Amino acid sequence: MRKTYVLRDGQWVEKHTTRQKLHYVQPDYEDYESPIDGRIVHGKKGRRYDLERTGSRPWEGRDQEQKEADRDNYYHDQKEDRRLDESVQYSLAQMHPEKRRKLLYG
Repeated sequence: MRKTYVLRDGQWVEKHTTRQKLHYVQPDYEDYESPIDGRIVHGKKGRRYDLERTGSRPWEGRDQEQKEADRDNYYHDQKEDRRLDESVQYSLAQMHPEKRRKLLYG
C-alpha cells in the first residue's frame, strides 16, 4: 500500500491506494484440422508440434513469404554450387596428371 496526496476542495487529502498487478492469461487455441495432413491439432503446443512435424511455419504475409522463398532459393543455389565444385575437384584429382596439366594450363 502506498500513500498519495490529492487536492480536494483546496486542501491536500491523503489517499491510500493499493497497487495491483493484473495478470493476463492468453487462452489456448481452439482445435482445428491441419491443412497439411488433416490431423486434428489441439492447442498451442499441438500447433508448434504440427508446424515442426510438417516442416511448415506460420503465415506472415505475402512480402515475408517472398523473402523466405528468396532466402531458401539462395541457400539451395549455394548448396548446388558447393556440390558442383566438389565434383570438379574430385574429377580433377582422379585424372591422369598429364591430362590434368593440359586441361589446367593448356
